[in-house]
Amino acid sequence: MPKVQATTLKKQRLLFVLGIGIIALFIIFMTSGTSFPQDKSQLSKGVLHLNDSDLTLDGNLNLDGEWAFYWNQLLSYHELQTKTPDLFVEIPNVWNGYQINGQQCAGQGYATYALHVQTKLPAGLIVGLQLNSFSSAYQLYINEKLVASNGRVGKNNFEERPEYRPQSVVFAIPDTALSHNSFDIILHVSNFNHATGGFWKTIYMGNSATILAEHELIIAQAFFILGMFFFTGIFFIFLFFLRQELTYTIYFAIVCFLGAFAVDMSCQAIATNFIFKLNYYWLNFIWYASTTWIWFFWLLFLHTLYHSKFSKLLLTIYLCISIFSQILYTFTKPVFYTRFLYIWYAIEIVTLIGTAVVVLIGIKKKNDWVGLNLICIVILLTIYLYDVLYWTNIVNHNWIEFSALAVAAFMMIQIFIQALRVKQFYDEKIAAELSFLQSQIKPHFLYNTLNTFVSISRYDVDKARNLIIDFSEYLRRSFDFKSLGQLVPIENEILLAQYYTQIEQIRFEDRCNVVFDIDLDLKTDRTIRVPLLVLQPLIENALIHGILVKSEGGRVDVSIKKNAKNIIFSVQDNGVGMDSKCLEMLRSKDLYKEKKLSVGIANIDSRLHKLYGKGLQIQSTLGVGTLITWQVRV
Repeated sequence: MPKVQATTLKKQRLLFVLGIGIIALFIIFMTSGTSFPQDKSQLSKGVLHLNDSDLTLDGNLNLDGEWAFYWNQLLSYHELQTKTPDLFVEIPNVWNGYQINGQQCAGQGYATYALHVQTKLPAGLIVGLQLNSFSSAYQLYINEKLVASNGRVGKNNFEERPEYRPQSVVFAIPDTALSHNSFDIILHVSNFNHATGGFWKTIYMGNSATILAEHELIIAQAFFILGMFFFTGIFFIFLFFLRQELTYTIYFAIVCFLGAFAVDMSCQAIATNFIFKLNYYWLNFIWYASTTWIWFFWLLFLHTLYHSKFSKLLLTIYLCISIFSQILYTFTKPVFYTRFLYIWYAIEIVTLIGTAVVVLIGIKKKNDWVGLNLICIVILLTIYLYDVLYWTNIVNHNWIEFSALAVAAFMMIQIFIQALRVKQFYDEKIAAELSFLQSQIKPHFLYNTLNTFVSISRYDVDKARNLIIDFSEYLRRSFDFKSLGQLVPIENEILLAQYYTQIEQIRFEDRCNVVFDIDLDLKTDRTIRVPLLVLQPLIENALIHGILVKSEGGRVDVSIKKNAKNIIFSVQDNGVGMDSKCLEMLRSKDLYKEKKLSVGIANIDSRLHKLYGKGLQIQSTLGVGTLITWQVRV
């Protein structure tokens, strides 16, 4: 494998590892403050035993397990004492499909969930509960005391007022004669505005300070992710306005803004409600609509990057799905269009698989950064598939949902890729400048060199043969920079300069004497990289404008030395030199062009400044000679 290809492959592998590292570090960072709840096997048949547990020590408890379930009944604490549950149901889960007396529970209805907690915790101890959404309204009691609610629970669609809002609440363990070192958690839930009803998410119980801190952390994480979506979108909009031919940037910006809406809606509009209140219907409309169009613009983004017949077909199909979905959300109510939730999940998973295929086709076409995008999409697919199983209660875990974090990490990768594109653009610009610089090789140099071949071949064939070899090596190394970038091994720069000076010394014989003083270990060093086409043009400048304008010629001393931090270059001639006015002209790009001095000195000085913050140091005395020095960091 050629060295350039090997270097490129190593860079791609490094970027791949770096991309995975960014995603992993981001998820670790976002979950580092999360107190993962503890599993409690004591919860069964509607009873939770906490006799041996201290919430101040054990941390948050998830209240998953078997709760008592009373269908189409909204029972009080005292009424529960004499009632037999219709079922003991596994929580969290939806009540659709529960069988009671041979009849199946519908999505719309109301029910009471109850959990009897037996504990030795002292009465009056302040305990916290972390609550997510229930479909579509709920009221939570500790014994007969109402401690939390969302919306208004009702026995029909007219009585119910739906609401989604996560919250954390605290309560004191009651001390009543009836409780006998125990208390009941009672939930009234009604649903007439969603296709599925019931106990959707886990309730967590713990020390009040821990619960409240956990709730604040959840809000902070939501705002952090929303900020990432928003500012990433702004970044890509700026890219679009700067380079409007990069249409993929505006598509990705739209993905970011829609993603911000979708994430906020999934968090029950934590951020949006700071500005204006959204009712249940608008929340669902924005949530579902933004999620649908995210996928369309996501496909449009990838289609623009990795265009193929397959990506065009996939984009067309999803555009039809998006338009149909938007009509459905606009003209029907959530109780109807949420029936198709599982279908949306399936379509989204298929779409993610389709995007992976689009990127795989991009790999076949050898598009830029495609490998990094592919691994991101595979990770997104895996995480999203797992979260769908979690949302639908097929699997259950005590972790947070990772989809939003994974998407935010993917955005970080996209910003990283854009930084690489900027670097690539800069390198290509430098390569174009170098190409222009090399195109300035004066025709008379080629003509005179060829004439020298002819002249020498008449009396010294071996010398002419060696000159041809040097000339071919010089040309080969001069025009090899496009595949090497703007930095090359120092050995390449030294050999290019030596081939050039050997040709000139043969052409001008006694009038041209070039002496190299180079540290031995630098002559064959391929690990130290220096800017391309700096040394040889400056030697050329010393010869043409320094010593060859003198009838007797002169000498050029080239020194390359290494210290602990830098490689120090110098090119010194004993030629005609320059006065102070000429030095100013040389430092001025416009004047330097006007006087047609050495082509490339301003270019070289500019490149050194950009790379190292310091350019050429030029000292010259009229009639004595010129010294040019520069340094390259090791």
